[in-house]
Amino acid sequence: MTGIDDRELAGRLAATALVEIRHLAGRPQGEGESGETLKRIRFLANLTHNLPMVANQPARRSARGMPPSRSERAMRARPMSWTWNTSEPEERAWILAQVEEEGLTWTPPPPLPRPSEDVPVLRGWQRIGLPLGWPVKTPPRR
Repeated sequence: MTGIDDRELAGRLAATALVEIRHLAGRPQGEGESGETLKRIRFLANLTHNLPMVANQPARRSARGMPPSRSERAMRARPMSWTWNTSEPEERAWILAQVEEEGLTWTPPPPLPRPSEDVPVLRGWQRIGLPLGWPVKTPPRR
């Protein structure tokens, strides 16, 4: 068994889903089968629509001047975190089945950190800007 990282797994899962969707969409439909085929296509598309971005996109920077949040740090460390933690049990089972079918080892990411309920730490210029309404103000009425 070979270990695989999140980005490589995302690329493989997206490719596998695309091949299956292509197969399902291209075959002749039997009586009463089209509903199940569409459900399967929708299932695969919903699960994997973000995976090409996970596989190919470098980690994004957080908002200008602000340190990355705990969730952003977790997703940088494990790019599959969002997909895994927002997936239904059936979707997770599909991911794990693909890993097993290819003879790979992959450890699912831990749950994403809960958002902090603390007041955000503001820098000096941010504290000054709050009472002044800077940098965003509503335009004056004419």
